[in-house]
Amino acid sequence: VVDEEDELTLAELCRICHLPAEQLIELVAEGIEAIGFAYAYDLDRDGDLERDAAGNIIWAVDSDNDNRLDTSLDANNDGVIDLTDDTDDDGKITPLDGAGAAALATPVEVNRIRMVRIWLLARARSASNNFSNQGQSFLVGDRLIPGTAGGFSDNVRRRLLTRTVGGRYLFYQ
Repeated sequence: VVDEEDELTLAELCRICHLPAEQLIELVAEGIEAIGFAYAYDLDRDGDLERDAAGNIIWAVDSDNDNRLDTSLDANNDGVIDLTDDTDDDGKITPLDGAGAAALATPVEVNRIRMVRIWLLARARSASNNFSNQGQSFLVGDRLIPGTAGGFSDNVRRRLLTRTVGGRYLFYQ
């Protein structure tokens, strides 16, 4: 039994599970096709998450890997991050997708993050003759999976899991 606050190294986890590192990593990642993250933040430290003019929580990403949130994901300002937010069909939500998916006026330091939305796209091990996924696509964070027009057509079952995680002292400094 591991306490929620315990941290284990890979070596410790391997010893507990009686598995080599390669096999443990394969068990964790097997069947995961994509993972994505978006972040809600409190820029002015008033205790409230930042919201758009319609009152929707602003979910943002770091689009240029500089450790600062810089792009809001809700391109059509409907309060939902979904496939319709990729308005230019380039497979990614960017400021080019509309008024909502805009570059943030002020880039947000990671210590202002208060909530994380996590997307996990899992897939079956093999195709199924009794299943058709013709044209199926998924939004995982700011990316469309697959990133090509027309979606999947390989008869492999996939499931998108989404969770929002927050905490009182998440990333406070």
